[in-house]
Amino acid sequence: MIDFWYRGNEMEQPRLRRVPLLMIVVMLLGACTDSFPWSVHIPADVRTPSSAGVVEEITSLPDGGRTYRLQSGESVEIPSQKLVLLGGEPLVGELFLAGEDPDGRQWVAGVETGPPGLPAGCFFYRSPGRAVGAWIETASGFRLKKAPDFTDVRNPKSDEYTSDLGGFCLDERGEVTRYEG
Repeated sequence: MIDFWYRGNEMEQPRLRRVPLLMIVVMLLGACTDSFPWSVHIPADVRTPSSAGVVEEITSLPDGGRTYRLQSGESVEIPSQKLVLLGGEPLVGELFLAGEDPDGRQWVAGVETGPPGLPAGCFFYRSPGRAVGAWIETASGFRLKKAPDFTDVRNPKSDEYTSDLGGFCLDERGEVTRYEG
């Protein structure tokens, strides 16, 4: 049996009036923890690139691997037995990120230039993330260094970058220059 009563000309259900208060209490309690639904989940093991740069030339190796010559002049050889992440293996003109997992397996990732409207030289990496000192750790498992001129265009600012539609601009060194949310 549902308990109704009249106030003026309105019929109210008393239990529904308590719901907003309960929601506020739950939100306040959740805001004090990292497990709240809109808090960014960062994997326990994050990958930090050991090499980064814009790809100038790609040479195939006899074993199926590739050598990437970067605009900085650095050449990086990646064997055929590797883990390919993000948008796939980098192409000429894309940002190259590479590193090694704790088990010794190499990985490589390519990041495309940003869509129109973003600053020139922005390689756009779409992912939620969290600022941890001089680094950004992403929900997709990367730890990227903030550039000295890092810009956060959000208002108000926080260390959580929660938007699934947002992402980070990386420069030609693989450093995070700004967040676009």
